[in-house]
Amino acid sequence: MADVEITFRLPAELVEKARERGLLTAQIYAEWLQDELEYGEDEDAYEDTPDEVILEHLREALTDALAGRNLRPAREVLAELRRELEEENNDDD
Repeated sequence: MADVEITFRLPAELVEKARERGLLTAQIYAEWLQDELEYGEDEDAYEDTPDEVILEHLREALTDALAGRNLRPAREVLAELRRELEEENNDDD
């Protein structure tokens, strides 16, 4: 399939900020569009948790951490995060 060129009209200030941050490339917009096409309609991929609930969970976690409750060793948490990241990368392949 042939590539298609798309032109956007954007405020100059927005373009300058995007350029400064390296966000003004066709590849970034193509990846964003691809993600939207793949996950945009997948309700499981996007969790619509109200901000108030998220903030309450953060408050509870911080209170527990400061009180020394429900703590896990950092190495254990990092290992879990690494495993999850590897699984996500394997799912993308």
